[in-house]
Amino acid sequence: MFNTIRSLVHARSGSAPEKHDKVELSEFAPWLESPCLQKYLTTCLPKETYAASGMRVKSIRGLLDELLGSPGVDLRERGYLVIASSIGGNAICVDINASVFWADHSSFYRDLDLISFEDRSTGNWIKLPFNDQNIRAALIPLSHDFPDFMTQLLHDKLESKLDELD
Repeated sequence: MFNTIRSLVHARSGSAPEKHDKVELSEFAPWLESPCLQKYLTTCLPKETYAASGMRVKSIRGLLDELLGSPGVDLRERGYLVIASSIGGNAICVDINASVFWADHSSFYRDLDLISFEDRSTGNWIKLPFNDQNIRAALIPLSHDFPDFMTQLLHDKLESKLDELD
């Protein structure tokens, strides 16, 4: 599966994915515990950020930049890594179990100790205290199969689904 992902990254980005060792990726130590995410981070990261399914898929530099901005900094501290983002700043992130989620950039207000998100079943806005359980409630699950998700993303099969969320 990761050979396919590497080939797709090469085709989409115009250059072969970079290889990284665990030392280079020390900022991502929690996610390296997952064999699946370790394989992606060590062998599939592009040299430069590129577009797929309407999202910007992050290079190592892009991943590091996301750790400093919103919602990346808020999510990282709770075990989520932003791997792609929309033009509007919404994000696709993975948890340490390699499950994939959508994070709306306007949901997280750590300075106010608040999470705000739309309940997609009722359309009502919910405001909750900023904590792990409520962050999980604000995220929208996209997949529990990271390699399959990445393959679909790189084949542009998720553009309409992700546009609806954006």
